[in-house]
Formats: sequence, structure tokens, C-alpha cells
Amino acid sequence: MDKVCILLSTFNGESYINEQLDSILRQTDVELQIIIRDDGSNDRTVDIITHYIKAYQNIKLYAGENSGPARSFMELIRIAPYADYYAFCDQDDVWMEKKLRNAILAIKEKYSTDVPVLYHSNLMVVDAALNPIMKSNKKTSKNRYACLVDNNVTGCTAVFNRSLIQVIRKYDMDNITMHDAWINIIATFFGKVVFDRNAYIFYRQHEKNVIGIHERNDLKKNISSGISRIKRTELQPRLKNANALYEAYGDLLNQEDLKQVTMIVNYKRSLADRIKLLLNYKIRSFSIERDIRYRLLILAGEI
Repeated sequence: MDKVCILLSTFNGESYINEQLDSILRQTDVELQIIIRDDGSNDRTVDIITHYIKAYQNIKLYAGENSGPARSFMELIRIAPYADYYAFCDQDDVWMEKKLRNAILAIKEKYSTDVPVLYHSNLMVVDAALNPIMKSNKKTSKNRYACLVDNNVTGCTAVFNRSLIQVIRKYDMDNITMHDAWINIIATFFGKVVFDRNAYIFYRQHEKNVIGIHERNDLKKNISSGISRIKRTELQPRLKNANALYEAYGDLLNQEDLKQVTMIVNYKRSLADRIKLLLNYKIRSFSIERDIRYRLLILAGEI
């Protein structure tokens, strides 16, 4: 039976953490270890988790100061014990029973254990009471440089093997946007990415979501969200992640990959460099809409 280590970061999650943990514990055909890092909660989250620890020997809790989700999850990667596979987990969703098993089967079907592999999937978007809203329709691209522009990996769907976590652990990286965007970049350049169009997670939308999904037919919310995300450059894996990739892994990139990454790293040096990146369509997003947004940010010097 495959051993899976769950990497769960919590912060003031008392409302839904019970349901999330229960759904993890119901996973079938896997041997589980759950590693939780609490990111400085000031509600009952730690008390609830402590109750679970008393009942289950495969749950461990590490309490830390508030550092935000990216650093919290990267800390979990650093301290995670030996396992065959690892899975990011949010505090407020509900997993279907075969979520992990199906992810592992999808990885094994295509690649051997020595290949660094990241798996991610669609998700079923639900409201706070778990009533279905829609199934997500993620955009994918065969263009390897899309991960430098946008991120289509939702962290709570991500499952990755030991080979990939070893690559990630080569360098202790804190200067990144989000953990899921970073692992997507590393898997794209140094391994493989597997996308599953099926959904095995109820992705809960509520008033405290850090990053959420709006209904496709809600034009007003979609426009508002788009404008908000243009301003929130910390949500986008652009210059910050390109710098981190160049600084840590630059000597491992092939010549063409290094050329493309360097164009982002250096785009602010001069107007000519900015125009060069603007007109470079090897680096493009997953959709026309997202690509237009990306190029507007180049002009604004805000990628």
C-alpha cells in the first residue's frame, strides 16, 4: 500500500477543519500520515486538531508564527517525513474517498517512480454548505512556459511523488508567490505534470477564502475578480518566481529554458527589454483573456 503524507496548513479554520480531516481519514487504499502546520491561529483550530491527535496516531501538529500560506506550505515540505507520495491540503474542503488513490494511479499509469511528477485535477466548486455550484474547467496548455505567466494548479488537488519533493528540497525557497505555483514550475521544467479532468474534491467557497472561484455566468464578479487579481501580483507566478527559478535552478536549465526565464528576470532593465518580452509569444498564458492581462502588466511593469 502506498504511503501518502498529507501537508495541511491551517489558520483560523475552526469552522470546517473537522470535515476536512474526516474526509482525509476516509481515504481508501493508502497509508496516511497527516502533517499539520498551524500558521498562528487565534481561534479553536489547534484545540480541534489536538482532539484528533489523541484519537489518531498518524496526525502530527507543528505550531508556528503566522507567515502566510506559501511559506507555511514550504515549511511543511521541508519537515515532511519519508513517503511515496505527498499531497497539499487546505483546511476547508472535503475530499472524495478515492481522491488520493485515483491520483496515484494516474501518476503510475504514465511514469516510473524515478521521474518527478506533479498530479492535479479539476474540482467540484461548492458553497459553504457543500451545495454544488459548478465543476471547474481548468485551462491547460502544451506550452511549457505558461507556468511562468499563470498558474493552473490548485494546491488542494496537487499530489506529487518523492522524486519531485527531492528536487524541490534542493534549495530552501521562501521568496515565491504561492506553493502550488512554485511546484508547478519545478515539475514543468524538471519533471512531468499530469492533469486529470475529473474532480475528486468539494472545493468550498465561503467568505474567508484567500483565493476563490466565481460562477461563470456571474459577469460582475468575474470582472471584479479579474481587476482585483491584476492588482494582486502576489497571486501570479511571474517576476518573483522567475527570479527564484533563475537564482536557484538557473544552472540546471537547458539553454532555451534559461533564455526564456532570463527574459522575464531582466524585463525591467530597459524599455527595449520590456518590449522584447511583450512581443515574445513563446511565453504566453492559458487563454486569450489571461494573456491580455499578462501583457498589460508587462506594459505597467507589474508582472
